[in-house]
Amino acid sequence: MRTLILSCNTGQGHNSCAKALQEAYEANGAVCDIEDALRFISPNFSKFISWGHTTIYRHFSGLFKWGYAYSERHPDLFHGNSRVFKLLTGGTKRMYEFIRDGQYDSVICVHVFSAMILTEMLKQHPMDIKTSFVATDYTCSPSTEQSDLDLYFIRGCVR
Repeated sequence: MRTLILSCNTGQGHNSCAKALQEAYEANGAVCDIEDALRFISPNFSKFISWGHTTIYRHFSGLFKWGYAYSERHPDLFHGNSRVFKLLTGGTKRMYEFIRDGQYDSVICVHVFSAMILTEMLKQHPMDIKTSFVATDYTCSPSTEQSDLDLYFIRGCVR
């Protein structure tokens, strides 16, 4: 069995969760790799999002909270025809090729963006793989509903 964990380059909590899952899989003799889902859009996009997220979160926490609240009030921001959605799902073909070539049986997403990208990838390029989302935020991310995976692991998420 080969498992791929899709994180996003937006914070160490997501990366820590991915690493803990990888360690658990490998301790049981399974192959488990971690990949940054934003990289499939472009490596520079991933770096930019990482820098922007970290900078805003650390130095402008009020702006970060405002942006999060704005996303909650405007769920259409992440819907299928929005610019944000189209940008986030721009790397679906590269993601598909990576998963196919890696012969993965399952994919675990530890960030809502990776769950959205994987959902769109499966619409465009159907595959017989098991998919799941492990929520790592302290709240239910506003765009979680834009994903359609097999399993969801969400603690204390109330919508």
